[in-house]
Amino acid sequence: MEEPCSRYNIITVDTCIEEALRLNRHGKCLIESTREDLRAGITVLHADDAAKYTLLQHNIPDLDVGELDLLACATLDKDAWLHCGPDRAAILVLVKLRFYDRLISLEELCRVSGKAPSLSEQYTAKWLSREKTQMMLDEDVL
Repeated sequence: MEEPCSRYNIITVDTCIEEALRLNRHGKCLIESTREDLRAGITVLHADDAAKYTLLQHNIPDLDVGELDLLACATLDKDAWLHCGPDRAAILVLVKLRFYDRLISLEELCRVSGKAPSLSEQYTAKWLSREKTQMMLDEDVL
């Protein structure tokens, strides 16, 4: 079975790597790895300030710096890309920008890679579909 990193071109930004290596509010590190190991096999981009400014104009509460940088890079990319993550603020930005078709659950990424891990609800396709649909209705983008 293929690992997601071998099937997909994983792209992130430096800010997200920093966040992943930092202790969370419970005092735990999300990923136990070195910066160098975490960067291996993925593409790391730098966010464009103009693109970040454009996203900030949508006044999305709780959009953290990592999500802002990542989405700034993604929305400038003309190639096909997917955003995988349960952050409601990031989902709302993509809904408002009409990039809702670019959202994918971790469950779906794992499924197409031949994996079926046990995941918390916020990583499932059902959760993402429910959240995305409600936001689309709330924002009147249908």
